[in-house]
Amino acid sequence: MSGVVEIWENSRDLTAQERRWLELVLSGDSPSLDPYKEQAKKVIAMGRCTCGCRTIELGFRTIEGLPKGAPGDFVLGEAVIETDNGEISVLLHSGGGLMTELEVIFDHGVEAFPLQYEEKTVRLFY
Repeated sequence: MSGVVEIWENSRDLTAQERRWLELVLSGDSPSLDPYKEQAKKVIAMGRCTCGCRTIELGFRTIEGLPKGAPGDFVLGEAVIETDNGEISVLLHSGGGLMTELEVIFDHGVEAFPLQYEEKTVRLFY
């Protein structure tokens, strides 16, 4: 993400594509991901990066009753999606035990980000 974060006045649900990316990153079987899998059921998009990438800021309408993960700020995991047009990296960030950002990077730059693509393989990193 090379732009600044723009927080929207009105939040929104994740798009189908954003939800797919989130589910890919959380598809690992580590017990440390369990609280975030529960959070994923209630997560919303609160803002975006202004550089034109697909990175979104994550939040919740309420955090009451949400399980929290590990304290601190870190990357929970990364999914690298090999497509017919290049690689897309999706990193899920956490802060204070809650998901905070879904960072999306295309290896050919913002302008070339494909509107549609075919997933060939997905590699996960934790």
